[in-house]
Amino acid sequence: MHLHIFQAADDEKAHLIIQPFINPFHLSPPPLIPPALLTLNENKHLLLLHIHHIIPHPLSTTILLKHLPHLYKPPTLPSPNLHYKHFPL
Repeated sequence: MHLHIFQAADDEKAHLIIQPFINPFHLSPPPLIPPALLTLNENKHLLLLHIHHIIPHPLSTTILLKHLPHLYKPPTLPSPNLHYKHFPL
């Protein structure tokens, strides 16, 4: 699946980018959930998912919404048990 990435300097350009995601959905061409990322500024982004109402199952939608925010958090790695000082040179 390809993620389309857009940048909008103002609200008018953002509206023009978002508009195709509001238009009627076509089930024949893939992907069935076309994603796009719209960057409004350095700290503000919109993830756009165009989903027809017959595609998502309630359970899969719940799982998607539960796990989606975790994709934006940087991963936290566990502290290592061994360090370089533990190995002889």
